[in-house]
Amino acid sequence: MILSNLANVLRDAGLTVVETAGWQNRGFLGRDLIAMRGVAWHHTATNRARFNGNDAPTLQMCIDGRPDVAGPLCNIVFGRNGTVYLVAAGLANHAGAGSAAGIPTDMGNYYLLGIEMESSGIAPWDWTEDQIRVAPYLGAAIERAYLRSLPEEQRLQIAHYEYSSQGKIDPAGWPGGMDGLRASINSLLYGDAAAADPMPVAVPVPVPVTPNTPAPSGRIPYCTVDPGDTLAGIAQQFSVPLDTILAYNPGLNPDVIHPGQVIYLLDHCFVDPGDTLAGIADQFKIPLDRIIALNPGIDPNVIHPGQAIFLQ
Repeated sequence: MILSNLANVLRDAGLTVVETAGWQNRGFLGRDLIAMRGVAWHHTATNRARFNGNDAPTLQMCIDGRPDVAGPLCNIVFGRNGTVYLVAAGLANHAGAGSAAGIPTDMGNYYLLGIEMESSGIAPWDWTEDQIRVAPYLGAAIERAYLRSLPEEQRLQIAHYEYSSQGKIDPAGWPGGMDGLRASINSLLYGDAAAADPMPVAVPVPVPVTPNTPAPSGRIPYCTVDPGDTLAGIAQQFSVPLDTILAYNPGLNPDVIHPGQVIYLLDHCFVDPGDTLAGIADQFKIPLDRIIALNPGIDPNVIHPGQAIFLQ
C-alpha cells in the first residue's frame, strides 16, 4: 500500500501541505506499507536553536536518514507553524521495535504512518499554538481517509512511547498527553467539533530540500549545505563553535562550501544499545556534568537506545 493520494487528502481537510521532491515514490528500499492500521506520533528531539527562522529543520534528515538509521525516517514532518511536509508515501523507518493491538511485533513500520513533529522533546515544553491547533485535524484527516474500513476501536492513534519496547518517550510534553490528542481527534471525527467550520490553514514556508544526500558514517551529527549557506552561518544556526566544526571536518575550506555538501556537527548524538552517559562523555571529550546540565531531567544512570543526548 502506497499513500500516493496523501497530499490531496490533507489539502481537502484544509491543511497546508508541502510536497518534497520524490515523496510519492519514496519508501525504505522501495517498499510499501502492508496495510494502514493507524498513526504513530513522534517528536524530532531537535535542538531549540535550530528552530530560529526554520519551520522544519529536521526535514532533510528525515528524508535521508541518520548514520544509524536509513531514511526515510517518517511519512510526514509536522512543522512549527502547522505545515505538513510529505516525506514518503511508502515504508518509513520510524517505529522501531515494539507492539500494538493488531500490529505484528516489531512490524510497526509496515502498518503505521509515522509523523515526526518538530519539538525538542524536553521541558519546558515547546509545542507551538499552531501545532496544538492543527495536529488533531491532521490525525482526523488520515483516519477518515485510510482507517474507515476498521472498527472504530481498532483505529490506532498512538504515541511512539505507547508502541515502543525500547524506552521511547515521544511525543513528550503534549498537552494532556496522548489521551488529550486522541480526544481532540475524536471530537473532530465523532463529536460536536465534527460540524465546525474548516480550520484556517497555516502560511506555507518554502524549505529547500536536496534529495538523496548520502548519509555520513559514524555517530557525529551532521547537516547538509543549502544554497546560500556559509560555514559561519551554519555555526550560528546550530549554536556550534566554528572551530569545533572545522575540527570535525578535516580539510574543510571555511570559505568554500557547496550545496549538498555534508558538514559534521557536534550538536547531539543518539544513544546506541549498551551506551552509558559516562561513555558518551568520554567519547565526545565533554565533561559528564556538562552533558547533564545540557539535558535537564536526564537520569545519568538510565538512558535508552534512540534517546537524543544534547552535547552543545
